[in-house]
Parts: sequence; C-alpha cells; structure tokens
Amino acid sequence: MFISSSTRYKIPEERGVYTKKFKALSGIGDMNYLAVSEDGKSRCGNVEGAYLRLAPRIGFKPLSVLLFICFAFKSGLETMKRKDINIIYAQSPLLDGAVGCVLKSLTNCKLVVGIHGDWENEIRYSKPSIVKLMPLINFTADRVLKNADAVRAISKTTEKRALEFVPKEKIFPVLFPALFDVDFFLEGKVKEPKETSAVFVGSLIGRKGVDYLLKALPGVVERFPKFKLYILGKGNKEGELKELAKKLGVEKNVKFLGQQPAGEVRDYIDRSRVLVLPSLSEGLGRIALEAMARGRPVIGSQVEGIRETVTKERGYPIPPRDSSAIAVTILNVLRNKKIAMKKGKTGRAYVKGRYSLEKYVENHRRLFEFALEEAPNQNTR
Repeated sequence: MFISSSTRYKIPEERGVYTKKFKALSGIGDMNYLAVSEDGKSRCGNVEGAYLRLAPRIGFKPLSVLLFICFAFKSGLETMKRKDINIIYAQSPLLDGAVGCVLKSLTNCKLVVGIHGDWENEIRYSKPSIVKLMPLINFTADRVLKNADAVRAISKTTEKRALEFVPKEKIFPVLFPALFDVDFFLEGKVKEPKETSAVFVGSLIGRKGVDYLLKALPGVVERFPKFKLYILGKGNKEGELKELAKKLGVEKNVKFLGQQPAGEVRDYIDRSRVLVLPSLSEGLGRIALEAMARGRPVIGSQVEGIRETVTKERGYPIPPRDSSAIAVTILNVLRNKKIAMKKGKTGRAYVKGRYSLEKYVENHRRLFEFALEEAPNQNTR
C-alpha cells in the first residue's frame, strides 16, 4: 500500500505515465494507493489493476493536511482489513512516513520509506514560515526512518542523507528515480530546434531558483533580442516572478505557461535549445532526464542530485545562485549550436541505456523483497 500526500491522481486516470505505472506494478502484486484527488473530491476506484483511494483537498493547506491524515488512517485501516497488505510504502519520511509508522504499529506490515530530496532545504528555500518547526520535523524524520524496515533513495545525495539516520544495510542498494515516461520522451528522432529559446519546467517555488534565471536574461536578450524563455509550472512564487520579469524589462521575452501535460512539456523542450535547471536543492532533477531523452542539453546548478545527472559530457554544470553563469552559458549554447546538440545526443544515449519502465518495475520488486528480508533496524545516530 503506497501512501503519498504530495501526489494527485484522477479516477478515471488518463495520464499515460500513471496508467503505465499502475498496470506495470500490478504485475508484481495487489497494489493500493492512498493519495490526493486531483479535482479535490474524495474518490475511490480501480485504475489499470491498482486500487486508488483519493483524499479530498481544499484551498487552505493546513486543513488539507489534516484531512489527508484522517483520510489516510481511516482508509489505510479499511484497506488492510479487506486485503492482505504486507508492505506499506511511504513516499516521504515526514507526513507519509508518520502515517505509515502508526499503521505499521497496528499491523504486521513492513514499512518502506522513500527519500526523494532533502526536506530541510525544501523548507528553508520554499517554506521559510515553518523553519522554526525544523527540530520537530527532523525528530519526525528520525523516528520514521528508524522504524522503517527498508529505505529507498533515488540518488547518491539522498542515500547520503538517509545514512544520517539509518545503517547502510537498511538502505536498498539500487538507486532509482521516480517514474517518468521514458518511452514517451525517447519517441521519435532528435531534431535541431529552429527557435532561439530555452525552457524551464518545474514548480515556481523558492527552491527552484527561477529568480536567478530571470536575472540572467537581460544579458542574453541584449545579444539575442528575439530570445524566448518558456516557463512551464505553477507555484506560490509565480506572481513575484512575473513582477521581476517586468522590473528587468524582459517580460516580452518570457512566457509563463502554467502547468502543462506531458505532451506540451515534450513539445516545448523540442522547440528549445536547452533546458535550464537553476535549483538551489534537488534530490535528482527528473526533468533533466526528460530533456536529455529529447536530445537537449541541460544547464544545471551543481547542487546535490543535479550534479549526478548534469555533467560536462551531456550538459553545462554551473554554480548555484549565479545569474552571470546562467547568462554566459545560455549565450554559449546559442553561439555553439553543434556542441550543444552533441551534448544533447550524449544525454539521450545515457537515458536510453539506463532507464526503462521494465527496470523501474524490477527495482520495485527487488525493493519489496529486500523489505521482507528484515533489514536491520538499529539506531546508529
């Protein structure tokens, strides 16, 4: 049974990446999900062999969190009574993990906890209003991870974070990211873009560093007046970022397009010469892999997980919080198109050889087997 307070699903679910995931993982066993409803209404139903119970949500986030906690406990217990659940998978060591710990204590289930990023940096950069709660947040993560039977990391960075709380023997030895639709992004041949443009895809929150990207644009537009930056995503910083673009005099060069479906993401990557990922913290940076699959190089700040993906062979590593470096690198891409395309093709080959739906499913099967083998549960901190 998967628990994820940050994932939103639909019933029926038509998004290809999710339907493929549900169908493929259901081949391992009986898959159940406790997540959040995309349309805000509580829903239950079967999608491609997986059974989804989706919590309601409202605009006031603290109340939505409380609703999810109540929903997850009630639905989790009902699911475990009706079905032979032997593994609880918590998507994070915070809210999801806390719910998972309580449900585990009431059953004989094993608990698997995923670490997809550094929650301290997420809060520091994107949720500064709750920084004062960090001791309690870290206490929760500590208790959850020590109660887990297995921990899954997505990168060397998140594995290092996990080692602050648990012994290495408890960490599943294969590092693999959350699912992205590899086949969809690898589909077709790589074509050279005709536009003078770049693209950013992600949440418009402090941790993503989009303000540093916008501050780089005046230097780019000065030399390439027709340059465009496509920004795909939404978040609590959107209004501030639009105002910043106006203040910098580049609002005509920046297109804020909101959150887009996978097909539109792919199209905007295709029309752009480079994807820019200026994050201040990142567990891995899955969008970088999607851009590489389309044969596009990535300008990526060298923080945590991004440095594991964006290398000189398949992209442009830059220091974080450095608008000048972003500007210089974008200009480098626009002036040296052949080198940029070569890096993009190298990145595509990297993704093609390393990621697939089959590998994702096999890694989950092995992860569940690992959890059932009773990994050590001692305190090493």
